Amino acid sequence: MTPRTTLMLGGARSGKSRRAQALAQSLGARRAIIVTAEAFDEEMRERIARHRADRDASWRTVDAAIDLPTALDGIGRDVADVVLIDCLTVWLSNVLLAEHDVDGATDALLAALARAVVPVVLVSNEVGHGLVPGTPLGRRFRDAQGRLNQRVADACERVELIVAGQSLVIRDEPRPSSNAGWPTAERRTPATRETARARADGPPSAGAMTVIGVDFTSTPTRRKPIARVSGACENGVLHVTDLAKLPCLADLDTLLRRPGPWIAGLDFPFGQSRRFVQNSGWPLDWAAYVLHAAALTRVEFRAVLDAYREPRPAGDREHRRVTDAAAGAISPQKLYGVPVALMFHEGAPRLCASGVHVPGLQYGDPDRVVVEAYPGVLARHLLGRRPYKNDMPAKQNEKQRSARRSLLHGLRDGQLVDSHGIRVELAETIDASAFIDDPTADGLDALLCAVQAAWAWTRREDGYGMPPGTDPLEGWIAEPTLASPDGALDGDEASVRT
Repeated sequence: MTPRTTLMLGGARSGKSRRAQALAQSLGARRAIIVTAEAFDEEMRERIARHRADRDASWRTVDAAIDLPTALDGIGRDVADVVLIDCLTVWLSNVLLAEHDVDGATDALLAALARAVVPVVLVSNEVGHGLVPGTPLGRRFRDAQGRLNQRVADACERVELIVAGQSLVIRDEPRPSSNAGWPTAERRTPATRETARARADGPPSAGAMTVIGVDFTSTPTRRKPIARVSGACENGVLHVTDLAKLPCLADLDTLLRRPGPWIAGLDFPFGQSRRFVQNSGWPLDWAAYVLHAAALTRVEFRAVLDAYREPRPAGDREHRRVTDAAAGAISPQKLYGVPVALMFHEGAPRLCASGVHVPGLQYGDPDRVVVEAYPGVLARHLLGRRPYKNDMPAKQNEKQRSARRSLLHGLRDGQLVDSHGIRVELAETIDASAFIDDPTADGLDALLCAVQAAWAWTRREDGYGMPPGTDPLEGWIAEPTLASPDGALDGDEASVRT
């Protein structure tokens, strides 16, 4: 998958830089910005200082007044998760004044964009709506800027026009040169394009956000459906308004394509370990290897995993992702017990096809955000090792029911305020017994997923809480208790992910 490129166009003081910075911050915890301005006078020095003051220490600044392609080539995954270029208009002015070949410089920039290995957000001025410049150089600059914007827009998968602080999406399609890793125009629904809009200043800082939690199963039935909890998060309170059952996978597809804005936490592994992917010769790109796996039938996928495991020595047959080790979760290659491998096989391709935004893995519709949840690690945070559920009737007991009651009480009583900044409230229409009396705890697990999604929403300005150095091949679990003080992931012994 070629990393997603976005062009932010707008007039002076339109809010384009602010919108571009907010978008970049949502795409990763490690950000680089390539600045093209030079401080020739006091006014420019003040302007540069204002922009720098808007960025925190998570930003790495690279100066490139003219040699923008080389600067972009120097930013790889080891440097940043996303790069912001601000702005093309100043860069073009520098190229013109230095009497360089504008077309050749543009060709080099587009080639660097095609080589980029992290998402790129570009800022440029729309100058064609004003008066005709009164000087030959001014008219030459206006025409060159128009041609540059057209060429960059043609190369970008997403183009937004920023007017008066508001964003209008005028293009949101994969580039013709991109591979099957991105959902194609035919697979994207009209609703995806119509709702892929975000305010120019990024996600709203106040007001309620729709939050969804999904307890997933790879083979849903009416007897064992997918459980879905939904509600709204505002000021650290997750107000739960609905608990529903999804008896088939098509219901999940419908949910993922529902117009936003919303954020959802889904309980299945979004990726496989880098070691397994590399050893198997699969594409070294998340969306590409997900779609590679999706092309296999369930029987074929099982056979691939069995064939990989069989000749390997004990202890090296199944591998965990970094985030699995931190969460104490089993390998996403696991086929038996809780078949999380099949959950990956059924779930991850649906994320690709729906065009949702998956921080760290897939840049999609910013109004529909999906993070990987793991209710077991959150339950362990509240209960310790007390079991709270079992799918087998013979093993269900009153101690588990008591644990479910304690778990729900902890969510509602503010026991997660310090660690997650979230407290749960149930609407009057929601009976607490629906969570307590279900011995499988599917609804309760969906609620825990919603809590993790709500926490991610509160961290939206910091990559949705994505840990620094997250492997873009593996993904990550949205859970603050997994991180050590320096933000890295802590390890733990493996346990069953349920």
